[in-house]
Amino acid sequence: MVLEQKYTEQSRTIEQLIQMVHELNLELRNTVYLLLAIMLVAGAETFMFIANHISKGLISLRNTIMEVEASDDLSRIATIGTSDEVDSLAAAFN
Repeated sequence: MVLEQKYTEQSRTIEQLIQMVHELNLELRNTVYLLLAIMLVAGAETFMFIANHISKGLISLRNTIMEVEASDDLSRIATIGTSDEVDSLAAAFN
């Protein structure tokens, strides 16, 4: 009877440990999903920032080219002011 009681107590302890491991696994999985979602949003925001930064300069250059084309005023100067490839393109246009 004593052995049976000890076996039952150990079985309960093992079941409790297994339950704790399952709960920790669930918490870890939820944390990983949350981190993935945060990284996805941060990546999308970074992409949008870079895309807007590049397209803003290109749109400005396009508008200047359209103004030159419409008015035949070749003295128009495209100013971007970003010190990147788009600014180099505007300098080459000028």
